[in-house]
Amino acid sequence: MKTLRGRLIVGLLLGITVTLLLSGAAVSAVVERRLRDELDRSLVALLRTSLDDVARDFGRHVAALGEAPGPLGRAARMQFERRRLAFLAPADGADVLLQAWVSDGRREGETWLRSEALGEQSLPRVAADRRVWGLPEALSAEPVLDTLRLSDGTLVRLAGLAFRAPPDGGDLRAALASRLMSAAGARGRRPEAFAPGGRTADDGGGASGPTAELPVLELAVALDTASLTATVRQLRLLLLLGWLVSSAACAGVAWVSVRRGLAPLDRLREQMGARSGDESGAAFTLPDAPGELAPVVAQLNALMERVGRALQREQALQSAAAHELRTPLAGLRSTLEVALSRPRSEEAWVQTAEQSLAMTLELQGLVDALLELARAAGPGSVRPTEHVRPAELLQAAWAARRQDAGARGLSWRCDVPDGFALLTDAGLLRRVLDNLLDNAVSHADADSVLEVESALEGGRWRLSV
Repeated sequence: MKTLRGRLIVGLLLGITVTLLLSGAAVSAVVERRLRDELDRSLVALLRTSLDDVARDFGRHVAALGEAPGPLGRAARMQFERRRLAFLAPADGADVLLQAWVSDGRREGETWLRSEALGEQSLPRVAADRRVWGLPEALSAEPVLDTLRLSDGTLVRLAGLAFRAPPDGGDLRAALASRLMSAAGARGRRPEAFAPGGRTADDGGGASGPTAELPVLELAVALDTASLTATVRQLRLLLLLGWLVSSAACAGVAWVSVRRGLAPLDRLREQMGARSGDESGAAFTLPDAPGELAPVVAQLNALMERVGRALQREQALQSAAAHELRTPLAGLRSTLEVALSRPRSEEAWVQTAEQSLAMTLELQGLVDALLELARAAGPGSVRPTEHVRPAELLQAAWAARRQDAGARGLSWRCDVPDGFALLTDAGLLRRVLDNLLDNAVSHADADSVLEVESALEGGRWRLSV
């Protein structure tokens, strides 16, 4: 838009729209971050809650395995190897994806528990190569957190932790270590074989002695992020709708505000359009204009005042030019009319022609002076400037009219200092002084004195005749 109103409205709308857009993006990012942090906290809490249940279940089965002799023990071991328990969902009813793996001397990463919500899928063992904690430390340890996509395309947030599983009841760690060592001795196995993947006490998270020989459980708990994604999507949609509604409302408010704010300019335009040429000196008034427009109105009134003075000078110049031209034209006309009124001799015609030529030259001089003044006042004109002594120009102008002045008994007195100089256009100043003295000699009372005085007033030179 090329109008001031349009530019202001567009500028305001762009500023408000960009501000709202950035604010909405910041709010969306902060809320999404908070939701993801809350999801991570819930996931870690669920992992720590499930960790104790999984450890107890595993401890009871390990205890039953150690106490069952002969074929019953083998049956228990087979049942232990085939066991796949369905882990119950939490109380809030959310579908929890849970999977636990066991590692001892006979198996490495065999699934021990899995939730029904997993179906045929499996979670990745994100804690397989991480630190193995003891159970008390695992309850406060920071798990491994990761975001991944399952084989069916479900995007989940997963937490994993590896820990050593104690037996159930009494001194859990000591009892489980004792039973595992006894069972291993009865089967001819080395106790170290129960360390998962050959890991010993030095790489098992700080445990030593029998504790380092406990089986390792890896537990992974995952939650579907679809709910979080839907919440974020709804939030962004609401923010987008709010941005559109707010932008539209701000556009209306900005349009009304700008229109009302620029109403004084419309009234000023109406005043300027209603102003006629002879009212150039009249002042513009905007009583209810804002403070920003007051200097504009003041400068406009000052400009109109200068324009009015320029028009007055132009009218005065036109009047003076008409007066100056009318006198020689009237003389030329009367001379020609008298010459044509009756027959004349050749000498009389020559005299008439000489008089007519003199008056024509006077007219030409006046026209040349007007043209020079017009060119000097025109836009882009460059006046030649030089140091000029007005006293010398006045003496030359008086010398050219001394004979006419003596015929009328006129004398003159000039008090312009000889050393005084002006930086001005010498040609224009000479023409002005010639015109002044010529008028003085022509129109002064006979036998009078022409007094020429000069003075400096406010940086300007004033000449009085």
